[in-house]
Amino acid sequence: LVFEFILLIPYFSLTQPAISEILNFIFAFWVVGISYTLFIMYYLEKEANELHYQKYLGFRKNLDVLRTLLFSQPHYNIPVTNHSLLFGSEKASIVITAFLSLHCSPCARAFKQIRKVISEENGIKVCIILIASDLEKLNAVYYLNKHNRKKEAIELLEQFYERSPGSSNEVYEKYNIPVKVKLNDKIAKENYKLYEDCKANGTPTIYVNGY
Repeated sequence: LVFEFILLIPYFSLTQPAISEILNFIFAFWVVGISYTLFIMYYLEKEANELHYQKYLGFRKNLDVLRTLLFSQPHYNIPVTNHSLLFGSEKASIVITAFLSLHCSPCARAFKQIRKVISEENGIKVCIILIASDLEKLNAVYYLNKHNRKKEAIELLEQFYERSPGSSNEVYEKYNIPVKVKLNDKIAKENYKLYEDCKANGTPTIYVNGY
């Protein structure tokens, strides 16, 4: 930009532009300069975040470092109730607890990874705690879970995150859920209270054995 400005100096020496033209010219250079500066700042911040992320991945590959980082976090006793959405091995010593919302993209990406863990890992138990105000969706998922139809519950969650479940009536009909069966908001309140007790800052928040 500075070089281009220098090239235009002969133009100003040969002509006598009006003050308004000079101001417009300076304003145009100012806008371009600000835009360029913001782009550079964004790029540098993105590079710094990528470097930090790669460094974190390096920690994850070192199990001793990962264990130290994990156990340095606060520990919470997360209870398992009759309403808990439990998947995987019931006798597993590793328990992953995931606070998820049905209405956020990061939760959808996290659920894909959790779905993969449930499918591929035999020694892990996953507890999904849904933070949502849509009681009809909660009712459908928890009804399937309550009747030990866990495969269908996971399938329905996957459809919710893919935004393709259909209407509530279609969901209830597809999974043979009685329309009259309604869960009250007790489960939603219990989940939110547990979310607050564990001091989760947002969704998704994931704990491993309470850490």
